[in-house]
Amino acid sequence: MNPFDVPRHPADIRIIDGFTFFNEVDMLEVRLRYLYDHVDHFIIVEADHTFSGQAKPLILQEIFQTERFSWAKDKVDLRSVHIDTQGLRLDVALKEYDPSADFWKIEATQRNAIRPAHFYDNDILLMGDLDEIPNRALVSSIRYSSTFSTWARKEPRALTQHFYYYNTGCLKDEVWRGTIMVPGSARDQSNQQIRDRRYGWSYVNDAGWHFSYFMTPEQIAEKIGSFSHQEYNTAQMRDIDRISQAMSAQTDLFGRDQRFVDLPHDHVPRDLQLLLDAAFGAMK
Repeated sequence: MNPFDVPRHPADIRIIDGFTFFNEVDMLEVRLRYLYDHVDHFIIVEADHTFSGQAKPLILQEIFQTERFSWAKDKVDLRSVHIDTQGLRLDVALKEYDPSADFWKIEATQRNAIRPAHFYDNDILLMGDLDEIPNRALVSSIRYSSTFSTWARKEPRALTQHFYYYNTGCLKDEVWRGTIMVPGSARDQSNQQIRDRRYGWSYVNDAGWHFSYFMTPEQIAEKIGSFSHQEYNTAQMRDIDRISQAMSAQTDLFGRDQRFVDLPHDHVPRDLQLLLDAAFGAMK
């Protein structure tokens, strides 16, 4: 039996960090090490297909048998999701963003699986993507501030997160609300329904970081071929030289007119920056 499926006393306060996983092993280690001592456990959901509908191997069980990750196993609830692609239109070539495309249904299926088996009113689920890392000071506020904790449990609350591109020296000038604090009282709403409203919920400022495309050019090309934004999945967008040039120039990966701010790396808390450096090497 999965130990995380055992019912607990409803009055117990639990903080659960839940997110989807594709293949971002380095960022996974950063998140686990940063939050391990601050949350009760993690829910990590992996699917057997990419968001673009391509079959992929499940690797999390194997990863957590390695020395690099075995230390965290006692707090990790691994979930695997089978994606039934029958009837989905996955061979369409999109020219622009289309939220009704079936690629987004696959993403929603994986995200909706980020739920504890027993979700009590006192529970808080931090629900987001792997690279949307909550500030652990926020986690402490949930646990130790009765005023903040009471407010957080009334309805879902969004976390405003600093949006970094490529490395911690490149800040995107955009408000990003990715991770959501989901209280157990919102259990009747799906995770995707809650995330779709993330700019409508009340929010907490300075609540974490979105470390987007902290990858090699080759990994970024793989992601473009795999994610839900299939309007960008073209040979030109996946071109390694083009991606490398965008990274070096610190410009938008998809050629959009977006502003970036060049920052010193000490803008990120030192303990988190050290974890990023250990996982990715010293970044530009």
